[in-house]
Amino acid sequence: MKLIYQYTAISFIIAFALVGCNDENKNEKKGSVPQPQVQLQQKEIIINEHNMVQHLSEFQSIAMQNGGNRAVGSAGGQASAKYIIDQANKVGFRYQATEFKTEENQTGKNIVVEIPGKLNGSVVLIGAHYDSVKKGPGINDNASGVSVLLELMTQFSQKKIQPNHTIRLAFWDAEETGLEGAKAYVSKLSEAQLKQINTYINVDMIGARNPIAMLPKVDKAAMLKEEEEKLRNSARQGNQMTEDEIQAFLDKIREIPIHPNDLAINKSLEAFLKSQKLMVEKTLVVNTRTDMAAFAGKVPVTGFVFRSSTPGEEEFIPCYHKLCDTRELIDPKSLGISGKAVVHLLKNLKTLS
Repeated sequence: MKLIYQYTAISFIIAFALVGCNDENKNEKKGSVPQPQVQLQQKEIIINEHNMVQHLSEFQSIAMQNGGNRAVGSAGGQASAKYIIDQANKVGFRYQATEFKTEENQTGKNIVVEIPGKLNGSVVLIGAHYDSVKKGPGINDNASGVSVLLELMTQFSQKKIQPNHTIRLAFWDAEETGLEGAKAYVSKLSEAQLKQINTYINVDMIGARNPIAMLPKVDKAAMLKEEEEKLRNSARQGNQMTEDEIQAFLDKIREIPIHPNDLAINKSLEAFLKSQKLMVEKTLVVNTRTDMAAFAGKVPVTGFVFRSSTPGEEEFIPCYHKLCDTRELIDPKSLGISGKAVVHLLKNLKTLS
């Protein structure tokens, strides 16, 4: 997750303004064509935590064998892409692997696996970035989110479930360098292709123990009221922000893109996570510093991040962007809740029957 978790109002404005886009050079590949599927309504998607933990172990091995990381353009990043493609071929779903250039002229690769649906022209896109930072193996950030997508892919194949909407599982590269993979993908979509996307769901950093679920802020009126109250309380306590500076910050909030259908799908996600006994907090970090930002305002979006609530932990996430971001810190129960949350959203969107 490209995330700065301690930030001021001014740093947020700067961070939001600096995120950029890149062009793609396409290099499309396809796996084996799946056998015709039939919908078995009695079949349920049952998330297998053990399968997801196994994927994390594989990604950790890849990092350790390739300089300790899986960063975009690195040997570890390329091996991670190959692992994802191998999993798609194993279950028999078609995929597209599309290369693009990053701002630092590295070659990134987005991988999009398609699970064909019954309805023409209707897509639910679920995304997770698979690259890590150069300083560590990136198991929580974000092999954890990738493991959810791989488990969904396995479940749909094994149960031979054909969804109503076509499901595309997007494995983004170069998130850690500025959300570049997701932005490259969106930049190549036509208006008609964007309209086909029913919802985009982002899954990032979901392996924390004792998690608090972080969701995006999508109620613009409530968002503005809350932020203005914070700023004015801060001013009353001696903060030197002028009225012009306060208004400039609020103007930046007004510019955050929100889709009219964001609120309903995010309310559904919030209700599910609370039913799992999780605390929920809403933060602009999810709006602007995850791959969800590439889609915001263009299509309905939702997504979540799990942060640690363990008393005494000073870090936002233990070993965030460090060499110690390893499998040992991951809670399988958190992985399971995340997978179930995505399945809940698919049911809510009537993707599953």
